[in-house]
Amino acid sequence: MFGSEIFHILQLISDYIFSGSLLRAGGYLKNRKGTSAMLKIEI
Repeated sequence: MFGSEIFHILQLISDYIFSGSLLRAGGYLKNRKGTSAMLKIEI
């Protein structure tokens, strides 16, 4: 039981990190290629 709670917390943390890096990548692509790349990421 306790192990699955730890796994769930780790999953939430990795989801947070992953979505944060996606947002940074989206901003980077927007700066490089304009809004069309940003729209592709938002879909």
